[in-house]
Amino acid sequence: MKKITYYEDANGNKWNVAKFTEAGAEAASKSLKNCKNCIDCRDCEYCVACVNCEECTDCIDCMECKKCFDCQNRYKKENYEKFNLFHLL
Repeated sequence: MKKITYYEDANGNKWNVAKFTEAGAEAASKSLKNCKNCIDCRDCEYCVACVNCEECTDCIDCMECKKCFDCQNRYKKENYEKFNLFHLL
């Protein structure tokens, strides 16, 4: 994994260095199955561009979801501002 302000895996998934150790980011990366371009997510499958989600499946552009299935576009601009995530996109 490379370190800038986040750790990034081969699928473009990222983990904020302020929240995750390198070992924690590696463990979170291994917990994702076929996810791409997600940020600070863990234990998800087949998700794309989600932020801070857990145990979700087939989601796109979700934020702070848990155990969701097939949801899309659940993030809001104010959440990106609140969590200062624009630089990760």
